[in-house]
Amino acid sequence: KPLYVRASLPYSVLRDEVATIRVGVFNGKSTTANVELNVAADSTSSEALKIICIDESAPASGGSSNGCRSSLEIAPSSSSVFVVQVQARAIGVQRIVTSATSADGMTDTIEQTLLVEPPGDMEEIPLNEMFMLDASTSTQTVKMETIVPKDAIAPRFVFSATGDIMGP
Repeated sequence: KPLYVRASLPYSVLRDEVATIRVGVFNGKSTTANVELNVAADSTSSEALKIICIDESAPASGGSSNGCRSSLEIAPSSSSVFVVQVQARAIGVQRIVTSATSADGMTDTIEQTLLVEPPGDMEEIPLNEMFMLDASTSTQTVKMETIVPKDAIAPRFVFSATGDIMGP
């Protein structure tokens, strides 16, 4: 291809983490290419990702676009690197779209995914209860209370019961 882009994204980030994305723009032509580069959150991820412009870039224009745009001049048979940062705001799989368009109409677009995971460590709080049934009772009600920490991101509860059916 005479013009193509490649973005270097991490596989995953934690929510609220800021990650650096390096975008390489490659000019395979024998003449200098004037390229308009755009790095943006996909429309379905625009609220979940914040694209932070660094380098010599300007925020993308138009609509509710969340991204950065820059004009690059790339020498023949050469490449240029463009750097942006992304802040993950929501947990889940988010999409980033990178596109390059040269002044003579060549274009390349890539869409990549970024997994946003909850911050913090998994915490396990076991609650144990033991009781014995005798010949006069066949059921027993047990009430267990749990306290979910207020800073919990994605609380999950697992309940299991084991027993010994071998009685006297």
